[in-house]
Amino acid sequence: MKIHPRFLWRWWLLAILFISVSPAESISENENYVWMTDPTTHKRYQVLKSSYDRDKAFVVGESTLSNRFTRQYLDSLANQCDAVIGPPSVFEFLNHTYLAVTEFCFHPDIYTYSFEIYLRLFETVRWEPYLIATLVAVAFTVARYICVISLLRTRIGKKFNTEQSQKKAMTPLWNTISYAFLFSVEAFTLYNYGYNDFIYPLCIFKEIHFRHGYFDDPTPLQYYWLYMFQIGYYVHSFYATIRLDVKRKDTYVILIHHVLTIALLSFSFFAKFHRIGLMVLFLHDISDVILELGKFLIALRSNYPEYASTLEHVANFLFAIFVLSW
Repeated sequence: MKIHPRFLWRWWLLAILFISVSPAESISENENYVWMTDPTTHKRYQVLKSSYDRDKAFVVGESTLSNRFTRQYLDSLANQCDAVIGPPSVFEFLNHTYLAVTEFCFHPDIYTYSFEIYLRLFETVRWEPYLIATLVAVAFTVARYICVISLLRTRIGKKFNTEQSQKKAMTPLWNTISYAFLFSVEAFTLYNYGYNDFIYPLCIFKEIHFRHGYFDDPTPLQYYWLYMFQIGYYVHSFYATIRLDVKRKDTYVILIHHVLTIALLSFSFFAKFHRIGLMVLFLHDISDVILELGKFLIALRSNYPEYASTLEHVANFLFAIFVLSW
């Protein structure tokens, strides 16, 4: 496989361009603030006057649940998140889903829906996270080149004599390594910061409530880097699909997939849905590890005819596990 080190300059120039056009994130000391009290936690906090003016149109009215259920019952639902002892039963899950749907979907006078909330979300988008993600993409690309060069020097790698065969084998192998890394980051974050969310996912929604200054809250550092790794990887994958991978009939479909994935990750990040996003990523990325590993074993068959049958059986087993995990 031919290596073109000059491609790095293009990435660094792009990063410099992001730096030059990205707006300042810091807040001027002269800007006005408004003191607010969180109705749920009763904690006082400061909100930018501009955010207060924009957010007050989206703050919902008082819930109607207290009119239909006793306070003791509602307190028992809330306390389940404070004393997690195990995952909810099927009945609990369906019951809570029913309560949520009837509350939010059939009371438009309280939970007014407007496309203006998306405009408000769009206002919170900043260039800085995309700059960080671009630098992460550069790191992924450099790591890929180093990994591929190292693997091609091994006994297994030397069996791939043509550039086409190298790409067919190294692409799924690199994807396996990348997804395994991303899954490890997700597992670490989940175990240390979101374990209760995994055991009892309904707890996530207890603390997600829109209030004045909601979009001004900083994303916790552990979730911030989780998203930077994810967005950076798919930026790298977009570049790799165009320049490094084997051209396929569905190349444009893959590119669209990468763009949509970056868009979904961005929405989750800027909407402060990072705890929900962690659950989704954790449950999905392990499937990609299994799938890409199976693809790599299929690519090995032509170079190891004596093990072709075994490799195919293992790959088929992995594909079956992939379907079940998906």
